[in-house]
Amino acid sequence: MNFGETPKDINTAEKEHLNKLADELEVLRQEFIKKRKLEVDSFPYINWIIQDLRKGDLATAKINYEQQRDKYSDKPEIERFLKDNGIAEEPINWKAWHNSDSYEDYLDQKGKTRQDEFIATRHSLSGYKLNEGIIQSDNPEATPSADKQWFNSDLTPEGIKLAQEKAQEFFNHLNPETDALFFVSSDLVRAAETAKIYLDIARERGFEIILPREKKENKKGEFGYRNKAEEIGEGCIRKIDSLTLDHLDNMLREFIFHSDDYLKKVKDLDKVSSETKEKWAKARQIIENDNRGTWGKNYAAHSEEIAKIFPNVKSAKQVYDSKFKDMMRLVKFGQEKINQQNPEKNIKIMAFSHENSFLYFLNKNFGESMKNCESISFQITPENGQNKIWATTKGQTKEVKE
Repeated sequence: MNFGETPKDINTAEKEHLNKLADELEVLRQEFIKKRKLEVDSFPYINWIIQDLRKGDLATAKINYEQQRDKYSDKPEIERFLKDNGIAEEPINWKAWHNSDSYEDYLDQKGKTRQDEFIATRHSLSGYKLNEGIIQSDNPEATPSADKQWFNSDLTPEGIKLAQEKAQEFFNHLNPETDALFFVSSDLVRAAETAKIYLDIARERGFEIILPREKKENKKGEFGYRNKAEEIGEGCIRKIDSLTLDHLDNMLREFIFHSDDYLKKVKDLDKVSSETKEKWAKARQIIENDNRGTWGKNYAAHSEEIAKIFPNVKSAKQVYDSKFKDMMRLVKFGQEKINQQNPEKNIKIMAFSHENSFLYFLNKNFGESMKNCESISFQITPENGQNKIWATTKGQTKEVKE
């Protein structure tokens, strides 16, 4: 079919419907002319759409609107009518349009727009074995190192059940026929174990799992897993630095944000430095004066003040400026690679991490913290020659602004 011609396969009901729309649009047009005391032929572009509708040519009506869309800003009633009836749609991608054989082909290609996502999920309920182990050790102020995790499971029974339920719920919204998954994680067991639960359920549902890379030699010249993410994921989960907590320096001082006073839980206070003990009461008073009930909420609310007392405790803003922004650079880099390869399926990067990196962003943009197994979806859309990142969580979508 050529544009401007009456479609040959349009049925009577469809033609009657388009004729009715034409009549209604003509009424709106006349009302606008009367209200503004305008000349009848002062905006022929509305007439073009009316004529297209009377021919049964909805495709050309849409194009005629698109080519004149900037002229409807002072005609909100008419534009609303066009939008409500599917004539005024989102702007046409003219590059894609010129590469299409027909309007139908353009719509078909448009429907195949990539739906890639970077989905960050907080780990499930955990026993925090590494953290608790350090607090009860001979050095409660030690740096928490992922290399010192002696265990491969850190989720509580409730945490395992929650992760399984949330994974099933999550994958209900994806399709194995159109979506492929790539798993990345922090190297802390609680995150990697959560990722593995999601991975196992994804396999059960028949999703394609993209493998990170081949096993490489470790420092001893042996082939094997280099971190807990790889080990727990059996080579199917990749460790990403921006998802880790390698910025933590002093385990005990990080516990200042806990709803309970953790200094009282240290077995031997002689193992705590005099500096920490001297500053602890002042820092703890800040928490007690406005205790939000969880580590995350207290950290989001009070980390700026606490960082002035304990300089080696990074504030939520500092972690945002390092970890979160590194993550957003990774999102852009990943999308560039996907676009270069243009795989048939949408790529969903499944990232498992901790609330620390997201708290500043979430509280600033959504006014809330991050629950266990809660996810944030990041998607990139090209606009005016630039790539914009959009974050979706808690039923809202907002632009990620640097």
